[in-house]
Amino acid sequence: MIKNRRPHDYWIAIIFALISFTCTAQAKEPAGDEKLTLGLLPSRSTVNLFKRFAPLRDYLSEKMGRSIVFETAVDYELFLQHSKKGVYDFILTAPHYALLTLDSGNYEVSAAYKNPLKAIILVHQQSKIKTLADLAGKKVSTPPTQAIITMAGKHFLSKSGLVGIKKPVYVLNRTHSASLHTILVKESDAAIISSNVTRHAIQKGYPVRKLAQSPDIPSMAWLASKKLPKHIRDQFGKLLISMDKTAEGQNVLKKINYAGYRKATSQDFEPVRPFLRMNW
Repeated sequence: MIKNRRPHDYWIAIIFALISFTCTAQAKEPAGDEKLTLGLLPSRSTVNLFKRFAPLRDYLSEKMGRSIVFETAVDYELFLQHSKKGVYDFILTAPHYALLTLDSGNYEVSAAYKNPLKAIILVHQQSKIKTLADLAGKKVSTPPTQAIITMAGKHFLSKSGLVGIKKPVYVLNRTHSASLHTILVKESDAAIISSNVTRHAIQKGYPVRKLAQSPDIPSMAWLASKKLPKHIRDQFGKLLISMDKTAEGQNVLKKINYAGYRKATSQDFEPVRPFLRMNW
């Protein structure tokens, strides 16, 4: 009975209640000066990756009234591990990694890139290779094995008849940019890279030529942690989707070389799930 409790039991109960209330409050609503982390898929070198998306980080930080800081990982596998564990507040990731991260139950979809992705087969402008058949037995550079563009590119080439003795010799690189570099210095006969990196290379005037491209695949995904309050998750998604509606947002999109973002759901990324079951 209550009358038989010792006095210090009351103080223990009060202190425990206060601690529980404080922890709950912190989990629900980050402090105004608390940084929010934005995890970026390590598709490029860390320096290039952070530099490219700096204008977007600054835009979102200003609009949300909170500091947003970049985080990434040394490779795709570690980034996926961190994503599935809920390490990041927001994530920009590939469609197949979006599926695996959503499967963890820790995130929801905020938006997706407007344009679908394609695996582009590039060669040097001076290359004598004219058709996909000419790639039989040739050296073809790719991003990491886990990259969706690598998967889509290899799948496309195999469907084009480059199998068995005709299969190219695939040379793995750490990033899309590194894969591109190999054909610029003529270390490889061709390279598989994303449509975004291809567009950037052409805009820069690099001596490259499109040989072919894969069918469309779902685009990059923006995810938000379910640990964040709903109003913050909603604000984040709305800011991304509305960027191309204002001059300020359009300016940022131009700087990061993106067309803009659209509403999306987890179902939008299901077409790449079969890739997860393939032996690459």
